[in-house]
Amino acid sequence: FMDVREAPEAIRKSEGYKQEFRNHTAIAEKDLDWALRLGRSSGVQLPVAGLLAQRMGEIYGISD
Repeated sequence: FMDVREAPEAIRKSEGYKQEFRNHTAIAEKDLDWALRLGRSSGVQLPVAGLLAQRMGEIYGISD
């Protein structure tokens, strides 16, 4: 998986790039939500997963 910080700025700011990573972000958020739900229902704390869920847009470079 390409580190989004390695893509040239002009590409990162393009609407096509942002839309593609919005799609990736939505899938990642869905998967992480299921993991958090499973953890809660099993009595397992997942603090790092919770932090990741809060910063998903930033991680994928679309926090704007």
